[in-house]
Amino acid sequence: MSRVGEDATFSRIIRLAEEDASSKAPVSWLADRAGGIFVPCVIGLALVTFACWLLAGAPARAFT
Repeated sequence: MSRVGEDATFSRIIRLAEEDASSKAPVSWLADRAGGIFVPCVIGLALVTFACWLLAGAPARAFT
């Protein structure tokens, strides 16, 4: 006996794959939050370091 429509195995596989693709892992919010804080902090620290480097007398030509 063969199944058709929504009962077919292939249809169930497609439905499960779509549900999985649309949902996020429970821990992904932690990674999103950490990335949202970590990346701006690292960029800010890099800019502060660069400014201090220039204020300390580093030649600007060292960056070309």
